[in-house]
Amino acid sequence: MEPTISVGDVVFVVETQDINKDDIISFKVNNSVVTHRVIEVIIDDGGEKQYKTKGDANDTEDVGTVKPQDIEGKYLFKIGQVGNIILFLKSEVGIIIFVLILAMILFFGNSKSEKKEKDVKEEKTSENRRSKKGGKRVKESERKVKNSKTVKQEEKKQEHSARKLKETKGPTLELIKEDGEVVKVRIKRVRRSAEEIKKEKQNEVEGENTDK
Repeated sequence: MEPTISVGDVVFVVETQDINKDDIISFKVNNSVVTHRVIEVIIDDGGEKQYKTKGDANDTEDVGTVKPQDIEGKYLFKIGQVGNIILFLKSEVGIIIFVLILAMILFFGNSKSEKKEKDVKEEKTSENRRSKKGGKRVKESERKVKNSKTVKQEEKKQEHSARKLKETKGPTLELIKEDGEVVKVRIKRVRRSAEEIKKEKQNEVEGENTDK
């Protein structure tokens, strides 16, 4: 059937009864299927159609006629050389090569999947490490803030206790003499408690009452 159809092409056909001269049909001959062109449509005495066929590259027509029940279908289109691939894959060498290719695909597919899983695990590990470092920084910052607040509170308490328990009396002059001469004048502050201040005030009030 060359050049229309070459050896190794895959032919697609459709079942139909509408077959005319110059149509290409596929039909059964013993245990094989042949694709040739119809060169004549014959109607026998019983009104049944039969077809004379011939290959485009052949010099002579096919022996006998093709009956309707032997027809597989009328030619639609072809896919070139696919048949050769199918025939090769059916051979012993083709089967071995096909199995090797399939094994390589599975091997590289699993390797890629394992690498992807490894990358995902490493990324999660890195995220966990960054998260832990961030948590440590936050805790350290909170600890410093807490310590700072504690120090300030302690200082305020100490200042408050000092103001409450201690009072300062007005400055007094203390003369330090050496051989009857004043050599130094020093201002001295005397710290006293609130109780002492209270007693002093009471003494002042009693003295005023005695003078009267």
